[in-house]
Amino acid sequence: MAVVNTRQVRDFAKSIGRLAKTDTLDAEVIAHFGAVADLEPRTLPDAMTRELAAVLSRRRQVLEMLIAERNRLGTALSHVTELILAHISWLEEELYKLNNDLSHIIRESPVWREKDDLLRSVPGVGPVLSNTLMADLPELVH
Repeated sequence: MAVVNTRQVRDFAKSIGRLAKTDTLDAEVIAHFGAVADLEPRTLPDAMTRELAAVLSRRRQVLEMLIAERNRLGTALSHVTELILAHISWLEEELYKLNNDLSHIIRESPVWREKDDLLRSVPGVGPVLSNTLMADLPELVH
């Protein structure tokens, strides 16, 4: 796989006279661009990286729900407040579990442990940023 700037592909299409845009034409232009451009291929993430990214993505989702529920408390009436507080409690437990899952995934691999130690040796880099960098930008820590 290769990641390319969409503007470059569009400019390439214009340069070869392909002004129309349909899925079929776009696919042909992208294939042609890939054949003539000097692209640096990237490997797909391995299973552990995909797992880390999935757990990290779920962590983000739970955190967003937790923030939304806390914001709702300001305008909720008493009966609804109890329901929201119960949901907040559940979400906090899920966040705790996800943080533990992330730590476990990192600890399972000596390579990832080493990368995590290196990243966290930088002032201001904690577990969340380290995990995010390893999952979303693995090329930075290879």
